[in-house]
Amino acid sequence: MPVYRNITINLVSQFDILNIPEYAPPATSDDPFSPPAFADNSLVTCYVPTYPLSQFWFSYSISPPHPPKALYYFKLFINGASIVSWGCGERDGFKGRTMYGLYDSGYRWMGLPDVAARAFTFANDATTQQSMSNTLAQVMEIRVYRARGRKRIRPKLEDFSAVVARSGNQIPPSQTKSSKGQSQNIKGGINMADAGLLPDDHPYRYYTYSLLDPLDIPYSTFRWYYRTWAQLEALGLTKPFRSPAVTETDSQTSEQAQKDSPRLSSKNTLDPSSPESKTGEFCSPNSESDVSPLVIRGLSLPAIPLIDLPAPQSSFGALVKRLNFGERKPQLDSIGSKLESRATGATCCWRLGTSFYVSYPGSTLFQSQQSGPAGYWSKNEADIVSSCRLTPRNVPEVSAAMKLLVQLNCRFAVRGGGHMFWAGAANIQDGVTIDLSQMDRVTVSRDRKLTAVEAGARWQDVYSKLVPMNLSVVGGRVGTVGVSGLTLGGGNSYFAPRYGIACDAVASYEVVLANGQRVVASPQLHPDLYKALRGGGNNFGIVTQFTLRTFEQGQIWGGFILHPPNTTAENLQRLQEFNTASGNGMDRDATNNQVHLYDTNGRFAVLNILVNTRPVENPEILRPFSTLQPQISNSMRITNLSEMVTEGNPPNGARNAWASFSFANNATILAHVLDLADETFEPLKAIPGFSAFFSFQAISREIIQHMRLYGGNVLGIDPNRNIFWLNYGVSYSNAADDKLVYSTTRAYFEKVEQYTRSTGQHEPFIYMNYALPTQKVIESYGQENVDFLRTVSRKYDPKQVFQRLVPGGFKLGPVRPSTEGDPVSI
Repeated sequence: MPVYRNITINLVSQFDILNIPEYAPPATSDDPFSPPAFADNSLVTCYVPTYPLSQFWFSYSISPPHPPKALYYFKLFINGASIVSWGCGERDGFKGRTMYGLYDSGYRWMGLPDVAARAFTFANDATTQQSMSNTLAQVMEIRVYRARGRKRIRPKLEDFSAVVARSGNQIPPSQTKSSKGQSQNIKGGINMADAGLLPDDHPYRYYTYSLLDPLDIPYSTFRWYYRTWAQLEALGLTKPFRSPAVTETDSQTSEQAQKDSPRLSSKNTLDPSSPESKTGEFCSPNSESDVSPLVIRGLSLPAIPLIDLPAPQSSFGALVKRLNFGERKPQLDSIGSKLESRATGATCCWRLGTSFYVSYPGSTLFQSQQSGPAGYWSKNEADIVSSCRLTPRNVPEVSAAMKLLVQLNCRFAVRGGGHMFWAGAANIQDGVTIDLSQMDRVTVSRDRKLTAVEAGARWQDVYSKLVPMNLSVVGGRVGTVGVSGLTLGGGNSYFAPRYGIACDAVASYEVVLANGQRVVASPQLHPDLYKALRGGGNNFGIVTQFTLRTFEQGQIWGGFILHPPNTTAENLQRLQEFNTASGNGMDRDATNNQVHLYDTNGRFAVLNILVNTRPVENPEILRPFSTLQPQISNSMRITNLSEMVTEGNPPNGARNAWASFSFANNATILAHVLDLADETFEPLKAIPGFSAFFSFQAISREIIQHMRLYGGNVLGIDPNRNIFWLNYGVSYSNAADDKLVYSTTRAYFEKVEQYTRSTGQHEPFIYMNYALPTQKVIESYGQENVDFLRTVSRKYDPKQVFQRLVPGGFKLGPVRPSTEGDPVSI
């Protein structure tokens, strides 16, 4: 939102769905933590994407203080042509919107002219591209002047053909009169679409203004260079879709693919060295404003006052009433009544498709996000087919989409990395799946102490950025796992003994709430929400960015050692001793994830995944495992984190069932847990594609102590003893075996819980990221934390959108909706 001298102007898409995102010219660096460099003290310049064939308008406001009898005069130019002007003052509340220009229709009624309204509309991408021979074209500019007074005058309606002529286009004489549905192009990709005749009671007035500022020196100037998405990508202002684009052949052969945005198949290019890329000021508040810069190229600064996206000022029905231009009313009222009813998945998708990039089943992009390397990891989840997939590119689009989904009462899911195994965790049948995979930018602060990671990134994206810089963050151990899901559920890490788990190393979260408001949660800003997000899952909003504490990190020593099953007892005993030593602070750089592997013949191997986060071979605490014989294979070496997280990555495509348990650090308990598995899972060995694993992960007191920093997390783990997390998993091939696999899994964890309780070795905590969907994850945090999470949910999501409309994830249970309405002063 451009702001200068307390004047704010938003470019808004049709039906108030979206504040059109703005991108700063690439005048300095690609560092979202850097303040913008201002090139002109009176000019605000930015880039915006076009939304082909979509109407748009300008929303403006002037913040106080206001001088007595203050007046402001606005004048809009499009590609150099003067289009419309208007004023604003105390009587208007120093705010308003300009949605169209008024012109002489060419018709007369009782000697008086009928007034025609012409609405601002983006042309299609091909029309926008045609004017690129002049790189300074395709610009909208609003000049703002101060005025000491104004005087009302008789209307001076201009013929619309004169405006078209000023823009450099020619209009045939036969089209000088307004006709329903007619649209004229203002040279450079902007149409002035016929919006019908104004009603007789429309209060249009004309004034002449006495200006305080010279015409050639406005008080402030706002300039938007509008470009297709492909052109913005060529400028480096937004990144391209990596998934296969919808081709012309796709569009001709697939009815659903025709609904995909034309910007994906555009072959437009733009020279990044064009003059406007070095012109003017970022789309951020000027230093004279009372709001600090927050958003630069779609990323936000941590611990800086947030910019609240304004909620819609009226319902869709009321907006239709405002847009009543003569003969167009019946058509718009029909749409309004359709949208105010309960929306199905198909209706929600149709509505979203008017302003966002939406893909449908059968289209290339939809299929690539559903299955294959870029799709869901588990076949259980990939088998769910949503009504459509919404792929936002930035936070304003997430915010605008959230408002619309809530307004229409649409059920939806949110996908970050898509690695959760159970059906419906991050996907939804007959609903909308918000796919964040295109929001995966990773940016390091100039002081190298923070890393901003967008919510669609995977850990391999993070490490590939940080490793060459000799930096790291507390993150996942499998490269294809998403940053969002792992961090919101807790997130075990190779760095856990030194820094804690992933959620405890987040400096701040950027969150879009259910009302579309964007907030930053940190120990200083909204600390209750910050704490709730440290293990609370997807219950409070859509996290769009994680700002992670960052530290110096070089090479590591790590790899896989595979032992035969006859070493099981010795491995378990050494694992207990390792956890004890780690809890006593012996070595904060060493971890071991011990995995017991099964196939159709039963146990066949013990795998120790050893990592020392210093490049030192065979540290004392890991030596009992690296020297244990016999060994089937050994990949231990000096390496880096990017390579380590790719070793042994499980491929996509199998069906999966996982479960999670916690219990005391006791080798006898570990052995009995495996014995229970031998007898319980005997029936599963015959099903196609069967394999299983049991992963014992040492969670020492040293790790748990970090969970209490920065206000603590909500996991509720006893800090006074060393424990193990068990991650159990079964892989198989056929959906017909789902019922058998899941019922067997439930029977198994009931036996484990009964045994550990009977021996006094039970730990109630259930790790969210490994849990079966029927496990009571949130309840395992303890009643005090459950009550806290429900209180935070009522505060930030008073209408309980993320409990009602987002069935995926582990919910908070019954939460009484707040009667206080949307949060306005959080």
